[in-house]
Formats: sequence, C-alpha cells, structure tokens
Amino acid sequence: MEGPIAAYLRALRSVFNELVRIGSPELFTGYALVPSVAIVFMAATAVGWVSPGVALVGSLAIALASHHRRPRELLAVGKPVALLSAAALVISIPLIVGGGIAKPLLFVYRISCSAASLALVARSAGWRTLLEGFALLRIPREAVAMAELTARFIPLFMDDALKLLAARSVRSIGDTPLASRWRLLGSVVGDLILRGVYRAGQLRLAVEARSLGMYRGGRGVPRRPRLGDLAVIALAAATALAYLLEIGARP
Repeated sequence: MEGPIAAYLRALRSVFNELVRIGSPELFTGYALVPSVAIVFMAATAVGWVSPGVALVGSLAIALASHHRRPRELLAVGKPVALLSAAALVISIPLIVGGGIAKPLLFVYRISCSAASLALVARSAGWRTLLEGFALLRIPREAVAMAELTARFIPLFMDDALKLLAARSVRSIGDTPLASRWRLLGSVVGDLILRGVYRAGQLRLAVEARSLGMYRGGRGVPRRPRLGDLAVIALAAATALAYLLEIGARP
C-alpha cells in the first residue's frame, strides 16, 4: 500500500514545486489573468470548431515564444491534457451510443483545446504572476497571499507525509494483514495532521519575520501590461471574434 501512495505524494510534490518555479515574470503580469480565463471559457463553450482551434494555436505560439530557449519544458503539458481528453472521451460514450459522432468529437475537442490553452498560458505566465491579476479585480491581498503560500506549503506537507510513511513501513516489514496496513495508514494521517499544523505555524512565523509583519502578497498591482500580456489580450480578442462569428452563423 505504501508504494503507490508514496509515488502519488512524490508526484504531487513535484507538481507544486514546478508550479512555484515556472513562469516568465519579465513578459507577463496580472493583466494576463482575465483574458486567459476568457480564452478558456470561449474554447470550452464554443459551438463550432474554429474558436477552440484559434485558442489552442495562439496559446501554443505564446508558449513557444516565451520558452524559445527551453521548448522541451512544454512537453510537461501533454500528460494532464491527455488525461483530461481521455476522461472527456469516456464521458461522451453515451452520446456516441445514442447516435452520431459529431457532437461527441466536438465535446472532446473543446475540452482538449480549453485544457491545453489554460496549461500553456499558465506555464508561460506562471502561477504567482497570474495571482497578481486578483489584485486588479480588487480581491483582498490577504486572500491572494493565502493562495500563494498554499502552493509553497503543500510540498512541505508532502515531505512530512513521505517521511512518516517511510518510518511506518520500516516497522511493518514482512507480510502484514490488510487490517494492519489500514491501521498503520490511519496512524500516519493523525500524525500528519498534527505535523501539518506545526509546519503551518513555522511557515507563518518565518514569513512574518521576513516581511516585518503580516504577509500581504507579492508585487501587488502591476503598473502597465507587458508584451506577453498584450499577446494574451490579442489572442482573447481573436478567439472572441471567431466565437461570435460561429454563433452568428448558426441557423
């Protein structure tokens, strides 16, 4: 039991470590948040094939431009998008059985394009950069700071969980009954909750010591859009144009 759980925790830890690290803050600011959400919404709710394709191609072009020195990093987007596409295909099986394949294909296509667009733009701009967009929406900086610190805290939490699992597994060497394994896992969960509270307190004290008081987030409201923001805004406008033309062309 410990093997798959530990592998999952390690994968989750690496995802959040990557989430904090990625991004090009020299090209993007919080102004990219709202057009990014608009692009994903239009790609996911389109009535035709053109606007999701525009969103996907434009997002890929923005990602390649921001990762021109390290384009292989974009391959990490493929796995989650493939999983979402597979899930959408499974969900659309009743539509295929009921008759017709055009609507199920369009459904899977929209999900794939919207997920890929979101992943590409988010990887280009970065999690912390997109969080700046909430400041433009007048969301309290304390709430933005909590979201930022959550991404930093989860890898620490996963480290504690892996250490506890390793320590408990050493005590149960050999062929142990299934009930004993579940009892072992329950003891890990209880200790993990206590250590998580302790870790959160340590993180809060460390952050407050560095910021000379309550932490209120990163750079705050950006002064003006940058080149990457303008590219995302232009892509949102192009996607919106294709989206409206598709709606107008419906009989």
